[in-house]
Amino acid sequence: MNNEQSKQRQLAIKVARSANEIERDALLGWAQSLLEIKSRDIPAKNKAKEAVQLTAKSKNNLASYKTYRKRSETLSMG
Repeated sequence: MNNEQSKQRQLAIKVARSANEIERDALLGWAQSLLEIKSRDIPAKNKAKEAVQLTAKSKNNLASYKTYRKRSETLSMG
């Protein structure tokens, strides 16, 4: 493992440790989907396109969840 890979691994560990259970499940699903894309026998250009689309979708889902969580906390406090 080179230095850049080591830094990426450390960052991934920090993110996973700071995430709650739902966020960890979402991260795990995203990572597994990326590995599935990587293993497919399609051109690299198509893999890149699918990975970008998946990541954009995953970010939208996580943002929606965080917004929902904040709203539900606000409503339960009121």
